[in-house]
Amino acid sequence: SPIQCGCAFYQPIIRARIVGGIESIPHSWPWIVSIRLASTNSPFCGTYLDLLISFQFLFVLILYLGGSLITDRYVLTAAHTGGKTTAAIRSKYIIVIGAHYSTEKNTYLNSHLRIPANLIIIHPQYDTNTKVNDIALIELSRSVDLADKTIGFICLPMTTLRYPKLFPSDQANAVMFQMYYFLLSLYKYLQIAIGWGRVREGSLGRASNVLLQVELPIQSPYIRPSDCADQVYDPEKQFCAGVTQGGKDTCQGDSGGPLMLTYNHTWQIVGITSYGEGCARARKPGKLSSLNPKDN
Repeated sequence: SPIQCGCAFYQPIIRARIVGGIESIPHSWPWIVSIRLASTNSPFCGTYLDLLISFQFLFVLILYLGGSLITDRYVLTAAHTGGKTTAAIRSKYIIVIGAHYSTEKNTYLNSHLRIPANLIIIHPQYDTNTKVNDIALIELSRSVDLADKTIGFICLPMTTLRYPKLFPSDQANAVMFQMYYFLLSLYKYLQIAIGWGRVREGSLGRASNVLLQVELPIQSPYIRPSDCADQVYDPEKQFCAGVTQGGKDTCQGDSGGPLMLTYNHTWQIVGITSYGEGCARARKPGKLSSLNPKDN
């Protein structure tokens, strides 16, 4: 049923390799939303992304930011996408729900809703420098109909997935990581990130016209512990996802979107795309804000 959290009427492809990703099945991730400027339906560029935009490439660097429906009225996203929370700022946001295409040309060709933001709640401990607690809630101005086949909401992490230490310092911990992820694979745990962000790094990296998805393993054995340890400021609240050799990643414009894990045939959001160094670089995994079940 589409009214059950973490379930979609249209089944996704779940073995797909954003940067290194593929186009998703339309509406197979019905909780994904696109955050845009209300006045023009144009994509909204977050504050740190604005610095990446040069005038000569402005026409190809327009980026979308993402979020996830977690109820019929609330969207979970990254705090750095929200900026200030004054009424004047909030009135500039429109939340597009149920879309597959991102561009102005195609956005009206598929079923979707455009709902203004009513309230933006930034995590009270959000650190703008380190991006620790890079989490925000957006309250919609009205509720959505979850019986719609193209709209759904994702489950919050209802179980505590006990990951070993993020940065093992000895061989015993490294072996434990290998065993742990082998067990995850047996139980069909799978991590997927989705978004409309850039499809490659660089000034000519264009935002995707369609919703993309990519499988992103969490930490070791796919990521060297040292590659993550020197880029994460608080391992209790942040983590890395990707592969050591590069080639799979989120990119600019995917910020705020979910990293999802399938568990008991439903999808849970376990992380929020936060920041990274470049896109899909070797030994430069993406950084995400972790979601702790006790904080629900």
